[in-house]
Amino acid sequence: LARLYLRWKKYDLANKHIKKYLTFSLSKTHSGYAHFVQGKVYSRLQMWEEAEKSFRKSYKEIKLSSSKTLAERAAEKSKSN
Repeated sequence: LARLYLRWKKYDLANKHIKKYLTFSLSKTHSGYAHFVQGKVYSRLQMWEEAEKSFRKSYKEIKLSSSKTLAERAAEKSKSN
């Protein structure tokens, strides 16, 4: 559901649903993917520090290479702001 809200540019609803989803007991795969989506929401809101943290959690749990790349990009943007 959060991905759908992300596509519709309803970032507040996407963030609300992804936070709710993360409160459940999830496998590492599901948790890692949820942190990845949360990072995407934060990056769209230009909340670079939070995005970096979410992408790093995602990478730690599922080793998704794009998570690492996006975390580094968010870190660069947070330093420039």
